[in-house]
Amino acid sequence: MAKGKQGNNLAANASGLFTRRGLAALIERQLGNDLGWLERDLRAVKNLGPLISTLAPAEELQAQAFQEIRAWVGGRTVAPLTAAVFGTVLDRAKADLRGIVPRFCEQLREILTLRQTLLVQPGAHAGLDRDLAALLPPDFLRTTPYAQLPHFPRYLKGMKLRAERWRQNPAKDAERAAQLAPHVVAAGKLRGREGGEAFRWLVEEFRVSLFAQELGTVEPVSAVKLDRALAALQHGIGVTRAEPPPVAKPILSAGVTEKKVAPIKNFGALDRLFPR
Repeated sequence: MAKGKQGNNLAANASGLFTRRGLAALIERQLGNDLGWLERDLRAVKNLGPLISTLAPAEELQAQAFQEIRAWVGGRTVAPLTAAVFGTVLDRAKADLRGIVPRFCEQLREILTLRQTLLVQPGAHAGLDRDLAALLPPDFLRTTPYAQLPHFPRYLKGMKLRAERWRQNPAKDAERAAQLAPHVVAAGKLRGREGGEAFRWLVEEFRVSLFAQELGTVEPVSAVKLDRALAALQHGIGVTRAEPPPVAKPILSAGVTEKKVAPIKNFGALDRLFPR
């Protein structure tokens, strides 16, 4: 009886391990032809020409895009693994790949057009070039989850609005920049750590709430909320998103203050910081 129970536990553990490590690879294997067409179709990135010339070679951006889209398609798995579940996941992956390249290239065109506008923005504040380079380094397609890319135009439009408003009131800009600065530093230190990715995007949302409130954020965010999230991460509580971030909604009031709340004491409290 004990041996049978032990065997069941081992089987369950092996199944869980396979689900985590093997399902994505199995999906990719089944999508061999689809991924081959994806890689070939992504040559369309070269058509962006001048927009990518000051960022990275087209071949590199194409390779980065293929890597991230492939990871995105194969990485959205569920457990436990059954034949029915596998079939559903595979069908969804095939549907996701259908017509994805034109949509991706149009999205990339919008992002790079906004980048080009910011590169020649007249009379912008001193930190604009640094902020732009941090958001869009030459390998940004490799380091950015595919599901996060739709938010980049909003981040870039926020930078543009900030640059325009800085000329009107440099003192106010400096005050808001001081609120943002420690969180940007913290996000940099958390890169590569569990929960660091989610914290980074919260910081970007906070940037929008400070300098371009009318563009909206995916969720309410403030300095207090970021401080609480950072404290949780420093105590080893990782934060991840199971689904792509929702569509941003306009903020009705300034997102820089928040009613003081009790410190986080358990994992359940942390869930409230990152609603799904």
